[in-house]
Amino acid sequence: MMPKIERFSEEGIFCEGTREELEQWKQYKKQKALRFVEEGYSVEWYPDGNGWMDVYTPERGHACQPEIRASVKFFAEPSQFGMNKGRISKLSIQVRSVDLIAKVAGHPYETVDTLFNYDRGGDVDRLKENLQAKRLYDIVVGELG
Repeated sequence: MMPKIERFSEEGIFCEGTREELEQWKQYKKQKALRFVEEGYSVEWYPDGNGWMDVYTPERGHACQPEIRASVKFFAEPSQFGMNKGRISKLSIQVRSVDLIAKVAGHPYETVDTLFNYDRGGDVDRLKENLQAKRLYDIVVGELG
């Protein structure tokens, strides 16, 4: 007989498993988010059952530094779908640049360049073009992989 999977709703989102497992997952995500903050990154995450998190350095126009953002989906345990059979199933690293003069002039002002994309398989790997993006990749994969 198969074990019964508990299903419940929290904040309008349906969850599978027990509430205790969900609380453990939330704590796990929080610990990972705090680890990235300790490394000097900004983090977007929500304490829910979803495995998505964004880790990034915000754009700093005064320093001519673009935003470098890693959007990552990960599991609590290694998965057959993960990078190198690990916990990361999707990872995209993008550089977003804003041309302030074009913005003020009313012209298209934002460019987004994908330097790395993994979605259950490698699609794009141009990390050698940007050392900051490579560092972000190393930290994300090292912490979540």
